[in-house]
Formats: sequence, C-alpha cells, structure tokens
Amino acid sequence: MIKRKNSAKILAGLFLFSTLIAGVGLLPHQIAKSYESEEFQISQWGGGGGGWPQPTYRGAPARTIGGGTRGDDCIPENSPEPTALIPTNNVWTTLAERPKFFWYIPSTKANTAEFVVLDQNDQEVYSKIIDLSQVKTGTIIEENLPPDVSLKTSEVYTWQLSIVCNPQRRSGDIFREGWVERVNLEADKLNQLQTNLEKAGEDSWKQAEAYLNAGIYNELVSLLAENRCDDQNKWQELLNWMGLEAQVGTDTIAQCAVQNN
Repeated sequence: MIKRKNSAKILAGLFLFSTLIAGVGLLPHQIAKSYESEEFQISQWGGGGGGWPQPTYRGAPARTIGGGTRGDDCIPENSPEPTALIPTNNVWTTLAERPKFFWYIPSTKANTAEFVVLDQNDQEVYSKIIDLSQVKTGTIIEENLPPDVSLKTSEVYTWQLSIVCNPQRRSGDIFREGWVERVNLEADKLNQLQTNLEKAGEDSWKQAEAYLNAGIYNELVSLLAENRCDDQNKWQELLNWMGLEAQVGTDTIAQCAVQNN
C-alpha cells in the first residue's frame, strides 16, 4: 500500500482548518447564509452579464498546497497544474450521500495517485489508490464514494489528492486539498430547487442552472462534465468561472473527438 501523505503536512492543514473555523466561528453552510440574499443571476448563464456569480466562502484551504513544484518532474513544466474542478472557494457543496469528485490531471509520468477523505475529527472515511498509468494527455478523472461510505449532512469533510511521482520519496508528491459538504437545504430552498429541476425536465443545462441557483456546485460540475461534448461553450464558461487555464478546456474538449471516433 502506498504510504499516506506525511503527517506533518496533514496536521498543519488541520491546524489551519480548525484555526479558521474558530476564527470565523462558522462552517461553510453557515457562512453561506451571510450571502444568501445575493440572488444568483441566471440571466448571466450565457456570459453576457459579466459571468457567473462567485461563491464567497471564507477559510477553505488553498487549491495548491505542499509538494514539489512539479513533483520530481513527473509533469512537464509547460502543462497546467493538476486541479480539482471546483469553484475558486475550493469547496464542493453537494446534496448527494456519495458525490462524484472531479480533477483535471495533465499528462504525467506518475502511475498512481492517492485519494483520501477525512471527517472533521481527522478520521479517514475513505482512501483509494488511483491508476494514472493511462493518463498520457490532459484529462478528467472522476471518483465516486463506494456504497459503504456516505457523507453526513452539514459536516465538512476534507478531501486530499496526492499524485505519487516517486513512491520512494513521497515528500515530492503533488498534493491537492479541499472541502466537501453535503448540504442540508432549508425546506423552502429545497422545494424551489425541486421545482426548478422539474421545470428543466430532460434539459441538462437547465438542470445545471437550477443547481447553480441553489449553490450546489458538485452536481453543477457533474452535469456539465457529463455533457461537455454537447455544448462546449458552456463547459468552457464553467472552466473560466473556476479560474482554470485555457489549456484545461482545450484538453478536456479534445477528448470529445476521441469519444466520437
């Protein structure tokens, strides 16, 4: 089994997590209430109104932390950084017990990555070794939690992804970390979301609008990732909203041509 990310780094991250929570005094779903009155502008969906509204959680861990710059040169210098497909606040909000996690991984010499989910008490909820041996060009990888693992509502979990460039020197891992929370929407907001989803019918883009309006970002990303080949403009808009490099869009859309052949 591949060795866990070094404990000093995890402890440092958890210290930061607890310090920020203590300083702010609010968990992400509570912080969200501070801007609930700011209505999401669905009319901006097409980008004509200046772009989608950004979520404003405070205190989430940075997208890029720890590890070597390029992890023992296992990722070319001219490639985009590995990153989660997640808003700039670095928090996946979801309604699902077992959400799907998405990352963009550039071309890499690494053969494996390690995915870990921790609860608020630093207890490991799930871990998995991911095969990267087939990642020869920039691509999206996705992971579901298994049937015997489920997230509790209103609890903030930490996810960690370590790209293992050198199994004998784990300090050179490319390490990413963020939060995921299974949101417990208030009754009126949940009813409104359900109504909007019913109105959307089979239209995946309108379904995505409904999740955007409700502040549920994991399902939003999941829908657009699944349908990115059908509407590449909306997919690119989502990537722009998440602050990702243009190359990420080029790489992930290029997969559509492969899938269609």
